[in-house]
Amino acid sequence: LCNGPTALQELTNSFNEKLRNENDLLRHNTVVFTGGEKALQVLPSLIDKIPEAKLNLAIYYLRLGEIDAAAELMEEFEANSPESHIVLGTIHAEIGQMTGSEEDIQRSQKHFDVVGNSPNECDTIPGRLSMASSLFLQQNYNDAIEVFDSVK
Repeated sequence: LCNGPTALQELTNSFNEKLRNENDLLRHNTVVFTGGEKALQVLPSLIDKIPEAKLNLAIYYLRLGEIDAAAELMEEFEANSPESHIVLGTIHAEIGQMTGSEEDIQRSQKHFDVVGNSPNECDTIPGRLSMASSLFLQQNYNDAIEVFDSVK
């Protein structure tokens, strides 16, 4: 499935409304496929049931510009996937840029480096964007632009 609307249509065609509303994974995926619609009503209750719910709620907060809410949600979270490193990298970059915290900038760089330097991710779009973000945060702008330009 290549996009949210297509995935949502497939979900709607495959499962009746009652099941979509009662099944935690289907409720979670419906929120994701609708771009966060009803995120605050659905995702908080799923955080302990579906690991991706916490990440998706943090992404929802980031999209709204609610950096503090995203940071608080992810405060004790241990990154264990490229997606979680990218979310934590984004949160720390936002905080570092807003507050001037060098510690947060360095944390952000480390998260982006994990993804950008990973053999499994370095040639993917998220991997390259992570590497470019790390280079940008290091103020290595020429290399950051070169890596950004390599993403097609």
